[in-house]
Amino acid sequence: GYNKFREWLLKITTLDIDNYVSLPSIANDSYSECFEGVFRVKNVVREYIFQAMVGGRTMLNGNLKSKIEMVLDDFDAVSLYPSAMFRLGGYLMGKPKLLTDGLLNMEWLNMVDGYIVDIKITKVGKERGFPLLSVKNDDGVRVFTNDVVGMVKTVDKISLEDLVEFQEVEFELIRGYYWNEGRNMELKSKIDFFFKERVKKKKDKNPIESVYKLLMNAAYGKTLLKPFESDSKIVSEKEREGFIARHYNQIQEMNELHNGSHQIKVLNVIDKHFNNAICGVEVLAMSKRIMNEVMCLAEDLGIKIYYQDTDSMHIPRENIPELAKAFRQKYNRELIGAGMGQFHSDFKSSVITDQDTIRATESVFVGKKCYIDKLEGQTLQGENAVDYHIRMKGCSGESILWWCEQNRKTPMELYHKLYDGERIELDQTCGGNKICFDYTKDYQVRTKEQFSRRVAF
Repeated sequence: GYNKFREWLLKITTLDIDNYVSLPSIANDSYSECFEGVFRVKNVVREYIFQAMVGGRTMLNGNLKSKIEMVLDDFDAVSLYPSAMFRLGGYLMGKPKLLTDGLLNMEWLNMVDGYIVDIKITKVGKERGFPLLSVKNDDGVRVFTNDVVGMVKTVDKISLEDLVEFQEVEFELIRGYYWNEGRNMELKSKIDFFFKERVKKKKDKNPIESVYKLLMNAAYGKTLLKPFESDSKIVSEKEREGFIARHYNQIQEMNELHNGSHQIKVLNVIDKHFNNAICGVEVLAMSKRIMNEVMCLAEDLGIKIYYQDTDSMHIPRENIPELAKAFRQKYNRELIGAGMGQFHSDFKSSVITDQDTIRATESVFVGKKCYIDKLEGQTLQGENAVDYHIRMKGCSGESILWWCEQNRKTPMELYHKLYDGERIELDQTCGGNKICFDYTKDYQVRTKEQFSRRVAF
């Protein structure tokens, strides 16, 4: 497997995985021509741009639990992040320039290629079930909310345009940076090539298609690499005193390991860490625009979306034709299809083998990445079949099915209990039938005899 993966990547990129430690590193180098003329940044500028970085939106409609008994589709965006890079076209070239008082106005900003600005929200003209702005609560969890008036937020050009377009936000400009030296448009052609090659290989049932997928999805990850504030060194007992003498002013923590050696955590110098933060920020922003166009249009048509998980949404099947028609009229593009920027239903089941008949007839949404769909359909032999699409972050599917087996309940009944606020304890070892490992600080690995999670919403 290792040799075949290495062979495939050499064939596609001419890069040798033996020279890399991660896929994003390989992907970043395979897109090297896309970064010509694109400046990396460090220190204050890097940290400022990072404030505009927001990952995929995952939430319940209005952040409220719901139980639904109707046919829903898991309406999924085709290759969301590659689609965002294709639509973005290219990365901003040149150095970021400071917005001086004379340039801090929308007339100027609308003429430049890109920017990062602090804005103070003065009005949210249109509240949404899936708001565009977010805050972090006391537990550090990102919550998307309409209650942002008076707050200062850091946003990029794409995000600010979406705030005005979809939520009619009014704001005051405070400060920021801008780019006005054009874009390196190699990104669009590179993504287009990889996407088309993957489609060909997939059609031929050639497993190399998965490598094209990996290279597309990992293309922007390295641009947002955070500085490593510390490094972990393994030092033998014999070398310990000499190491401490040489690095005494950098040592943060020291632990003795089970074999007598020592793990020493030393602080790194981070003011030499450069990255292409603006590139990653814009890709993430464009991916959300692709979702916003569909979801905000649906909401304006009175079509209720019950849940979003980054690149997919749960929407009533009966409303999709109406949404597709309105989307065509507004954006002059086809909504449904297998091309970049398009959407399709994405329920899968090993039980319901006739994929065209799969539909969710009942759903319960209790939290982020915690929901269930009851799937119904037919086998290839024409027999009726039932399956479940189960998601619960932090708990394995096996632990959920184990609880159901022990308590003689269906998965649907379990989620109804969670919806009603009951606290459920899920045994992650499934009564000792599933192996769970504990990785200790001194680098030992032990089998967990007991490992349960208590879940409540």
